[in-house]
Amino acid sequence: MNRCLGRAARVAITFLVLSILVRNTGADDVSTGPKGINSQGLALTGKGITLGQLEIKRPGLPTKDTAGKSNTTVTPSAVFIAGTAVAFPAQQDIGVDSHAEGVAGIMIAKPPAPISVAPDALLFSSTATIDMVDDRLSTQRLITAGNGKIRAMNYSYGDGYNPPPPIDGNAPISQFVDWSASFHSILYVIAGNEGTGGYWPSDNYNGMTIGSSDIVGGTFLKVANRNELVTASNGRHLTAIIAPGETISMPDLGVDGAGKPAKQTKSGPVSPHHM
Repeated sequence: MNRCLGRAARVAITFLVLSILVRNTGADDVSTGPKGINSQGLALTGKGITLGQLEIKRPGLPTKDTAGKSNTTVTPSAVFIAGTAVAFPAQQDIGVDSHAEGVAGIMIAKPPAPISVAPDALLFSSTATIDMVDDRLSTQRLITAGNGKIRAMNYSYGDGYNPPPPIDGNAPISQFVDWSASFHSILYVIAGNEGTGGYWPSDNYNGMTIGSSDIVGGTFLKVANRNELVTASNGRHLTAIIAPGETISMPDLGVDGAGKPAKQTKSGPVSPHHM
C-alpha cells in the first residue's frame, strides 16, 4: 500500500475525514448542511478543485445536450464517451442516464438543486464500457482533459471478469487505480459491492471503497443490510468506510432543481459524498 500520496490527495482525505466527523443525519440539503457534512459551513465548496467521474453512462451537459437529457443545475466541464481505444468527446444526447446525472449532481449541483458536496468544483466525466482497457484509458483521458489537476475520481460501478480472478488487488483495473492514485496524486473513491458482481476495483489498496449506511431515527447509524462486505483472498477487508446512501434526493435529467427523491438500492450515491 502506498503511504506517501501527494499533498493534494492528503487534502482530499482531510476533507473526507471532516465530512465523516460532522455527518449525523439526512439526505439532499441536510447531508451537506450543518446537520450533515457541513461542507458549506466549513467553506469547503470545492473552489479551485477538479474532480473526475467514470460511470457506465454519463451525466448531461446543458451546453451540449437537449433539455430532456440535461439539467441546468448540473454542468460538468466536459463529458466523454469511451471508444475502442480512447474516450472521445460525447455527441449530443448520446450515453446519458439518470444515475450518472444524480451522482454528478451530488458532486457539483448548484441551487435550486439540493446543495452538493462541491458546487464550485470542476467535473470531468466519461462513460465506461466494462472493458478493462477502455476503463483505464478513459480514466487517463479524464486526467488529461483536467490538465492533471483532478484530485479525486469517483467510480460508481464495478467491473467483472470471466472467468473471475482472485479478489486480491491484482486485477488490471485494481492495479491501475493503485498506480494512478500514487502517480497522479488522486484519491479514488470506489462504490462498494452489493452482491451483483463486479468486485473490481473495490479490492484496490490506495483508494477508498465506500459502503452504505442505513438511517435509524433520522440518523445514519447502521450498516445497510444490502452491503456485501467483501473480504479479499488474503483476508483484507475491502470496505474502508460507510456513508449515507438511503433516501438521497438527486438532480434528475430534465428536472431543473426539483431533485429526484428516491429510496436508493445502489451504493453509487454513497461514494460522491466523500469527494
